[in-house]
Amino acid sequence: MLAIERQRAIIAALSKQRSVKVNELAVEFEVAEETIRRDLDKLESEGKLVRSHGGAVAALEMEQPHWQREFVNQAEKSAIAREAIKMINPGDTIILDASSTCWFVASRLPKIPLTVITNSLYVCMALEGREDTQVINPGGVLMDVSMSFAGVATLQVLRRYHAAKLFFSCRALDLERGLSDISEEQASVRHVMMEISDQRILLLDGSKWGTRALSLIGPCASIHHVITDGSAPAASIEALRGKGVQVTVAEVYQRELDRE
Repeated sequence: MLAIERQRAIIAALSKQRSVKVNELAVEFEVAEETIRRDLDKLESEGKLVRSHGGAVAALEMEQPHWQREFVNQAEKSAIAREAIKMINPGDTIILDASSTCWFVASRLPKIPLTVITNSLYVCMALEGREDTQVINPGGVLMDVSMSFAGVATLQVLRRYHAAKLFFSCRALDLERGLSDISEEQASVRHVMMEISDQRILLLDGSKWGTRALSLIGPCASIHHVITDGSAPAASIEALRGKGVQVTVAEVYQRELDRE
């Protein structure tokens, strides 16, 4: 089998099962594991997959619209938002990114004096008309899929500010690679948001643990606190705590499940 044929077969396998292992592919194609590693490296360089420990996972290149993400894992996101709000105090300056989980936070914020920096139009709309909340949006290029701003101008304006706390999410968390996202533009925005924040709180439901996405945001050591739900893998939670990151596991209440 030619290398190009083998690589096409690897992509076909990923479209069905979302992940592959080097040792299993070597047996299937009757080649050395080093040959498979070269195949995976080439496919990753083309943006067709993302390398993981011992194999690869599918590169999820299409960002879902906000309205679709809002309906995925609603109960978990609601529970995570509830815990996040406990960390917000009157007078705080906070950042909320363009994730659907941060929209849950914005929608449930208590009526206390706050300054909220966000690149999300959905978060801005959730906070519309609140006299107790100052909302700052950096502007930039409007990304139609996420209804949020990104690009060079967005990054430049964000760097003018400082926040006590950043609440954000991402597409994937891998203990070795760190935090990553499907969108290079959103990954860049989140990286700068981390730079200008004293405390970085990652809001991540259990489905995103142990995965990798295309664009790196930063290492696990760059975050201070993770709020997740009970579906997150216990071993990974303990490993992250071992790296000095505080992890809170939000309890999902029955009423939140009933909303789905």
